Amino acid sequence: MAGCHWKTHIEIEVWSYAYLLFKEGGLNSDVFFSGIEELKSPFNARSLRYPDVWIFILLLGAFIGTLFVAGFRRILDYGRLLIVLVFALLAVKSLRSIPYFALTAAPFMAELFSKLGIKLRIRTPAAILTCTAMALIAVFPVSGMYYRYMKIQPRFGLGVAKDVFPEGLPRFLNEISFKGNFYNAADLGGFCLYHGFAPLFDTRWEVYLPDLLRPLWTAPDDQPLWEAMVNHFHLEGLLLKNGSRVSNSLVPRLIADPAWKLVYIDRVASFWLRNSQTWEHVPDLRYKKREQ
Repeated sequence: MAGCHWKTHIEIEVWSYAYLLFKEGGLNSDVFFSGIEELKSPFNARSLRYPDVWIFILLLGAFIGTLFVAGFRRILDYGRLLIVLVFALLAVKSLRSIPYFALTAAPFMAELFSKLGIKLRIRTPAAILTCTAMALIAVFPVSGMYYRYMKIQPRFGLGVAKDVFPEGLPRFLNEISFKGNFYNAADLGGFCLYHGFAPLFDTRWEVYLPDLLRPLWTAPDDQPLWEAMVNHFHLEGLLLKNGSRVSNSLVPRLIADPAWKLVYIDRVASFWLRNSQTWEHVPDLRYKKREQ
C-alpha cells in the first residue's frame, strides 16, 4: 500500500507540473509570463528567425502527416497519441516546451512506421546525400555557429564556462562561510543551486507565483520597493551579472551606499555583502581599488 501511495503522489506531482506548463505558456497566461521570451509561441516573427524553430516545424509537419497515414490504416495507439498531442500543444504555445514534443514525437512516429511495414529502399547516392545533410546540421551547434547566431558566447570543452558563470564565486563564498540570503541574477540561480547555495529565484518560472516574481523582477528599478524587498527577505548578499539590466540599475546606487560593499568581482558577475559586523572581516574591493 505504501508503494501504491508513493506512486499516486508522484503521478499527481507530474500532472500538476504539466498543468503549470500548459497554463503559464498558454494564451490565457498571466501578462508577466507572456512577456518571457522562452514562454512565447514559436509562431511569431522573432521566434521564426531561430533555426531550431524551423526544425520543430518540420518535425510537427512530419508528425501530422504520419497521423493521417496511421489513422487511415487504423493502427493508432490512442493512449500514446494523447501524450504526444499534449506535448505538441505545449510546444505550439511556448518555446521551452519544444524539446518535450521532440522526445515524445520521434519514437512515436518510428513505432508507427514499423507498424506500417513500409520498407524504404534508398539508393547509395541518396543515402550519402542524407548522411551528409545530417552531418552538416550536426556541425551547426557543435561548431559553435549556433551559439554565435543566438548571440551566446561559443564554447567547447568540459567544466564551467568562465565567460558565462562566475567560476571562483563558490570557493570565495565558502572561504568567508557565507550562509545568508542573497538576491541573484535569475539565470545564475541554477549555478548557485548546483554549488549548494539557495538562490532567491531562478529561471524555472512556472514554479513561482506571478505575484512573487513581479517584485523580484521590478524591484531593482524601484528604490522604495527594493529596500522593502531587502528587509522582507533579510538579504545579506547580492549576486549581479555584469552588464545586465539589474546590474546597470543597482551598481551606481550600491557604490554610493555605505550599507553595501563589493567583495567579489570577475568578468561575469559581482557579489556584494551587507556592511555589518558579521562581514567586517571581508575587505571592500571598492576602497582597495581606490588605494591602488
